[in-house]
Amino acid sequence: MTAAIPLIAIPGWAMDEAIFSGVQLPGMVTILSSDTMHFEERLLTRIAYLQAPKIDLLGFSMGGFLAQAFALKHPEKINRLFLAGIRSHYPDTAIIKRYLTKNKALYLEKFYTACLPSPPDATLNGLFSRYIIDWPIDALLQSLAYLAQARIQGDVKPPFETVLFHGKQDVIAPLSEAQTIAETLGSALHIFEEAGHLVVVDPDFCGTLARYRSNP
Repeated sequence: MTAAIPLIAIPGWAMDEAIFSGVQLPGMVTILSSDTMHFEERLLTRIAYLQAPKIDLLGFSMGGFLAQAFALKHPEKINRLFLAGIRSHYPDTAIIKRYLTKNKALYLEKFYTACLPSPPDATLNGLFSRYIIDWPIDALLQSLAYLAQARIQGDVKPPFETVLFHGKQDVIAPLSEAQTIAETLGSALHIFEEAGHLVVVDPDFCGTLARYRSNP
């Protein structure tokens, strides 16, 4: 039986709630935008709306930084923290900003292509095409500024379980960094052999997540 504890999922940079639309996340699920403006307040409001004593929190990519920062500040609200496709920090944000400012569409096209080890299916391809057109450059640069200073904290042992998920083919967030983070945190790390950065769309991801969700 799936746990009654709600799961709140946070997407990554240059992605929105729709990235989870084809993902069968287990249990009672709600998606929160990774917009960094007033993120903490928005997540607290969502938890209050759910009337849940505790939640499971899933952060993908940039969402992982937001999720961990919130969880460490509000540990009493966290049952489990799930981090997918994360790295310790992003050192190349200045370079990304330069390319993004020069040609947003070209950079985003290359970024989304790099998120998967093989060409996307029709649904993801359509979603990525919409992102390339619709994402405002100001919003992308704002979240990129957040990424420039974001760090995964490994020097604090939280009172909740942290679980990592990572694609072996990830060329955006190196697997070696996820392995170091997992070792530092004393966390389980699930490696998906055929997955890239967008590990949440791997066929085995939801089943692995469900095993944790069914055991609160």
